[in-house]
Amino acid sequence: MSKLFWATDRNFHTTEEQFLVARCSACGIVQTLPQPRANSLWKYYPTEYYPTAELNSTAYKKNIKKRQMDKMKRIRRFRSNGKLLDVGSGVGYFVKEALENGFEAEGIEFSSDAAKIGQQHFHLNIHFGDLFTVDFPKNSFDIITLWQVLEHMQNPQKVLRKVHYLLKTEGLLAIAVPNFSSFQSKIFQDRWYHLEIPRHLFHYDPICLDQLLQKNGFDIESINFFSKEHNWAGILGSVIRLSAKNESLIHKVFRKSVGFYCSRLLAWVESALKLGGTFEVYAVRR
Repeated sequence: MSKLFWATDRNFHTTEEQFLVARCSACGIVQTLPQPRANSLWKYYPTEYYPTAELNSTAYKKNIKKRQMDKMKRIRRFRSNGKLLDVGSGVGYFVKEALENGFEAEGIEFSSDAAKIGQQHFHLNIHFGDLFTVDFPKNSFDIITLWQVLEHMQNPQKVLRKVHYLLKTEGLLAIAVPNFSSFQSKIFQDRWYHLEIPRHLFHYDPICLDQLLQKNGFDIESINFFSKEHNWAGILGSVIRLSAKNESLIHKVFRKSVGFYCSRLLAWVESALKLGGTFEVYAVRR
């Protein structure tokens, strides 16, 4: 194990604990050590981690729906219909969008509060639990999505084997994760916004994730390095607080003017060089 640096929870300050970020000498995947126990992970996820305050129609249409539509467009390049499972669905924004686009969609969420909101507000089929506690038959789904989720999950090989079991042959797996080999990761290191210690247990780059997928029965069809939702935030959030409490006027003006445009320009450049702050992989089950 190669030690890289020490880091703590800069984004939500749920703990003062220090965690080691280290690279596995065997597989090359970067890990957070020590990893929190499964029964204590909840304490690192504050209430504000789930954007439930944006459930009103104005905020939903202005921000959230556009992001889900973008993801849906990318899915439709590979599949136009079918049975879809969104893992780590939160309150179910993507599940809702998939249903509106003609997919038979449901979700899994490990936060009972978020799952309840999806069930009660949007009337969605959101299961409380994870891939190993919710019982689905083999070959149940045509599509499984993990949008910014795999990095939160313990034992990624076990997760991918379960996904392989649940997908039909030639089924589509979509994974989006922060890119540990991005420019912003290398520049900001322990201050990188998308490091998300200790909620992110593993930190991937395209080469390591490709090897992990191949080892567990998947072939990558496409990789996308552009993200209107996440890449700019990784840059700006590493420099200033994106959701500062009692934000000063100077901070707000800088964030919405100089910070907004500069971070988007830089994010576009690094993405064009295939070094974007996050990346999406679309793979097919062998």
